[in-house]
Amino acid sequence: MEWKLKPEDTRLLLKSLLALAIIGIVAAVLVIPSRARLADLDTAIAGVQEKIARQEAFAPMFAELRRAAEREAGLSFGFPAHAPLDRQKLQDLPGLVQGKAQAAGLSVLEMTLDVNSVLLDRSRVMLQGVFSGQLAQFRLFYLELQSLPSLNRVERVEVRAVPEGLEFFVQMRFALT
Repeated sequence: MEWKLKPEDTRLLLKSLLALAIIGIVAAVLVIPSRARLADLDTAIAGVQEKIARQEAFAPMFAELRRAAEREAGLSFGFPAHAPLDRQKLQDLPGLVQGKAQAAGLSVLEMTLDVNSVLLDRSRVMLQGVFSGQLAQFRLFYLELQSLPSLNRVERVEVRAVPEGLEFFVQMRFALT
C-alpha cells in the first residue's frame, strides 16, 4: 500500500511541522534561560550553605566569647596612667607592647604607632595592634598591659574568628610627658 498525499495534505503536514518547529523554538527560548537561572540559583544556594557550615564551625568559639563577655561585662577598659611616657622614648612603645603580647603567647600580626594622634591630643599617643591567639592568651596579655605605667586607656577591642583561632584588634592610648 502506497501513500499518496494530496496537495492539501502536504500543505497541512508542512504547516503542522512548521507549527511544531515554532512551538519548539519558543519553548526553547522560554525554558533555556529559566533553566540557566535555576542552575545559577542552585550554585548560589550551595555557596551560602557552605558559608553557613563554616560559621557553624565557629559557633563554639562565639559562645565562649559571649560567656566571657557576660562574666566580664562590668569591667572597665580604662587604666589610670601612673607615669606618662617620655616623648623621647616613643619609638620604644611598640616594642614594649609586642613583648607583653609575645610573653602572653600571642602572635603579633601588626603594630602601628599613630604619631599623628598627638596632633589631636598633645598628652596622648595612639597605638593599634593586631594579635593572633586564643582567648586565654589575650586575657594574659590584657592583664600584662596594666603593668605598663604609661597606658592611659584601651579604646577598642575587636575579636574576629579565623580558621587558625582568633584575631584581636586593640586600640590603646598612652600618656605622654
